Amino acid sequence: MVTDPVADAGPLAGLAAVLAAVRHPWVLVVAVDVPRLTATFLQRILDTGAGRIGVAPHAPHGFEPLVALYPRALLPRIEAALAERRLGLQALLADATRDGLMIRMDLSDADLPLLANWNAPEDLHAP
Repeated sequence: MVTDPVADAGPLAGLAAVLAAVRHPWVLVVAVDVPRLTATFLQRILDTGAGRIGVAPHAPHGFEPLVALYPRALLPRIEAALAERRLGLQALLADATRDGLMIRMDLSDADLPLLANWNAPEDLHAP
């Protein structure tokens, strides 16, 4: 278990904590509220990165930052963003893909239901 280095800083702080704690150069982040996610989809993310680059799935509404493969090399940027209270993962991922630390994995319409997050019991019946 790791704790966030900055309180009330959302997922970015959690990502910083995990990347600081690991010894491996990659971390596959999977949110707990995406129960339709499949092993096949996660393998596709890993295969896309091929052990050489991070992978940020991208849908029409933007990146899917809580189901992504992050390089540990991104930690200094995350720490800088936290220090400046720039907590948005969308901007971080846009910069990381632009600078070659991660690549964008465009999602098809068939992929989108796999990433639906469930936050309430009625989400069980959503398409």
